[in-house]
Amino acid sequence: MKGLGQCRVCEDYDLWLRILKEGNIDLIPQKLLYKHAGEANQLSMNHKLLDRCHVKSLFKHAEREDVRTVMVEMIDGLKKAGEKYEDDGLLDECAVWELRLEE
Repeated sequence: MKGLGQCRVCEDYDLWLRILKEGNIDLIPQKLLYKHAGEANQLSMNHKLLDRCHVKSLFKHAEREDVRTVMVEMIDGLKKAGEKYEDDGLLDECAVWELRLEE
């Protein structure tokens, strides 16, 4: 279905959603690693409207009501971005996602 393809970014976001589906996680208060981010050559820094990929990942978990609530809010935000940037492709994707959520 259009708008639900694979993303080249947000793979960590998708991984955490899959981990959380299996159960709860706990906080380890010690710093175990340092993440360096924000470089111009970083893929996610060059990706327009990263939330597109977040919504696609969330569809895998759309049976949960809390996830659906987040998705509705993200889609609303993306629709506003689509209008602002005059991006008909994004607005079309949002329309497909909204129909899919009604199923």
